Amino acid sequence: MKTTHTSPVARPARTRPFATQRRAWRLAPVALALAAAGFSVAAQAALVITETMSNGSVSVDWFELTNTGVDVVALTGYKMNDSGNAYALTGAFALAGVDSIAPGESVLFVVNPAGVATLTSSYGTCLTDVRLGNYSGGPGLGSNDGVIVFDGSGTQASKRAYPAHTSKYSFYYDPSSTDETTVAATLSPNTSVCGPDYASPGNTNSGVTRPAAPTVGAATATGSTGFTANWTAPSTGDAPTGYIVEVSTDSFTTVAKTVAAANTTSAAVTGLNPNTAYVYRVRAVNTGGPGANSTSQSVTTSPGLTTSLIDHSAYSSVIGDTNEQGYTFTVSDPAVTVTATSSVPTVVSNDGTGFGVTVNGAGTVTLKVNPIAVVVSHHESIG
Repeated sequence: MKTTHTSPVARPARTRPFATQRRAWRLAPVALALAAAGFSVAAQAALVITETMSNGSVSVDWFELTNTGVDVVALTGYKMNDSGNAYALTGAFALAGVDSIAPGESVLFVVNPAGVATLTSSYGTCLTDVRLGNYSGGPGLGSNDGVIVFDGSGTQASKRAYPAHTSKYSFYYDPSSTDETTVAATLSPNTSVCGPDYASPGNTNSGVTRPAAPTVGAATATGSTGFTANWTAPSTGDAPTGYIVEVSTDSFTTVAKTVAAANTTSAAVTGLNPNTAYVYRVRAVNTGGPGANSTSQSVTTSPGLTTSLIDHSAYSSVIGDTNEQGYTFTVSDPAVTVTATSSVPTVVSNDGTGFGVTVNGAGTVTLKVNPIAVVVSHHESIG
């Protein structure tokens, strides 16, 4: 007899005069008028390449990917390539280090994992709370080049080209501009200083004020491998478009888990270790960039599932014994559903009549077996 246990289931805003973006705002009423007149208006892609750096002061090329939608975008299976490889899906390079992007959030992807530390050190506070991923083994970005990003199905998510580059200057793009164009590639202005370079990673609109810090709340629905993080929206700064939840075991010297959330006030955190003390914090994001982090909130996951049931313990019963008391054992989580199956249905039927599982309360379970045949020197085992 085998039993199984199933658990129920703030940094200052940098100046970035986005002239092209302001033009997009002025054109918005025109697009609405065309739609009202019966013309078709193409939907804007959720993920857009909004900045590229191909000739910076440090030997680390990067591009910025922005979520312009209202939902979190998971990056499972996303890849990149460049024009030097003919923008091909075949042989494209996997994006790593960031698994999802919150609405309004801009993240950077740098060439090779080592480039993350190099760029962070060079750009300093310019990258505070901006998340960085990488594309290992991928191509460097050259002059008169371009970047393409494919989603998990191999469909083009965004594609940008740019002309001859200028040392220390990035190209940035109006998020609402048409994909695959060099016209929208604009050199970052002299006022957008980021470390030794002229760039503005992590935000797409200098006219938007970053959100203040949210107010973190106590965790709920705490289990052995996760919990629900809770917070209250910030009361100052421009409105958030999304949130980032970070979880740590060492006061954020390292981050054990990061969760991107939409414009809400709670998020499920999963994939943690049982019986472990964590702290979590939350920051809001919008197109102006990431806001300040909240204070930290402590939470300890519950112990993993344990039972007093001895694996493969011998247990016998007599046919028709009305005094059968059964085998009683404990389960650490009272919410667990305990099921059983017979390994020898000719002795103990597996049709629902051969045994019964009774929950006695407070995590105590009794298993009663009703054999239908006798096998000499045979014992059913529970495990």
